[in-house]
Amino acid sequence: MKTRSRSTQTEPPMETLRNILQNRWPLNEVNRYAPTEEQCKELDRLNGRVAGERVMPTEAEGWRDCVAEHLEDQLFFQVRNENGGLQRKKDAFVRARVLVDFLEEGNFKRVTFLDGHGRFTFALLTILLENRTMRRRLRRKKLQLVVIDKNIVVHRWHRQFFPTDAVLCKEGDIYRSKVEDGDFLYFNFCRIGGEEGQKKFASFVRKHQAALPQILLSMSNRGIEYNAHYIPTTIQNQLRNYEITRKTDGKMFITLNLTRQTEAPAPGGEPDPDPQAQEEHESLPDFQTLKSMNMINIRKFAKNKNLKVKLNVGGRSGRTKLEIINDVWQALKQHI
Repeated sequence: MKTRSRSTQTEPPMETLRNILQNRWPLNEVNRYAPTEEQCKELDRLNGRVAGERVMPTEAEGWRDCVAEHLEDQLFFQVRNENGGLQRKKDAFVRARVLVDFLEEGNFKRVTFLDGHGRFTFALLTILLENRTMRRRLRRKKLQLVVIDKNIVVHRWHRQFFPTDAVLCKEGDIYRSKVEDGDFLYFNFCRIGGEEGQKKFASFVRKHQAALPQILLSMSNRGIEYNAHYIPTTIQNQLRNYEITRKTDGKMFITLNLTRQTEAPAPGGEPDPDPQAQEEHESLPDFQTLKSMNMINIRKFAKNKNLKVKLNVGGRSGRTKLEIINDVWQALKQHI
């Protein structure tokens, strides 16, 4: 007796796709929000049922409308309770709006980012299509969306699910992306991988900084005590020529804007350092050292360096020591 496929022959295609997205099978062991092998197989079977055509529309607006009407709940609520799903959806749309602002202001031609089942792609296309200028650029092929992933299973899902007229799906490591003028890289990680992950990110940015005047970085704040001013220390220390600011106050993701403040080295090597500036740079404290200082010494240090920072704790200002340290650190990086 033949085993019945989970995508039944009598079930409407969209109902089957909703069931596929609801993760009825074991979750991805590495990333619970990434597609599984079983989901890819089911989507492939479903596409094969419709005479070799794709179930999902291939153009941006049709795909956006299809997800909004049939699949939005399954995308955002598949593995979280209702409150978690609402927060995840809100966070995705906040980050998408930040990204679209950068793309419009910088007139970028290509944006590369990561995704799982399609939550961020849906949020990004929704915001792009609401913006008249960006909608026109998308329709005229003046802006290309590139979704990249080194996991072959995730890449297979992308190719079968995303709108092929609007999104280029690539298998590969975002750290091996070829960076050219007009490119914008959005590093939207579920997790960056601790200190080693931060070092890897900083190494990539330093290598390509001539083509990366501005970068957007998001990472899950799981395992990090919530702090609206938190910026990863290793990234701060290793990318001192980038001004780093928080762009969102999301409960699930930390989103940072990195803007290059100094001229990038010419291709082929680093510029010769100025000995006096190098000596001063090496004598400056790092972020952890600032955190270990008491407020009296922090005030003395800020005054000696002529840093323009408000240093009052508590009282009417309502500011904490950590918030002041963050301000001192940002001012110090501009001082270098």
